[in-house]
Amino acid sequence: MALKDCVFEKEAAKWLDKPPSKKIRDQILARIARLKFDPAPPGSRKVRSERDGYYEVRRIKNGPYRIIYGLDVGDCRLVITRIGHRKNVYD
Repeated sequence: MALKDCVFEKEAAKWLDKPPSKKIRDQILARIARLKFDPAPPGSRKVRSERDGYYEVRRIKNGPYRIIYGLDVGDCRLVITRIGHRKNVYD
């Protein structure tokens, strides 16, 4: 299932504006691009979230960084909610 759209929530977009380095930003964006074609790849996990009622919330690792995203099946889109280091992305 390929998703039509990818939406970044405010917090995720803010992280992308000021990433730790350009290399990490490029890796994260490449990982997100792959998620559009395989939204639940091996290694991704469901996580609990306040958004559970709206869409399935998952996380995927990229080194020490985590991408928290939702699958909005009704609108056929990927919603990136948070991006950050594993130590503080779940706060």
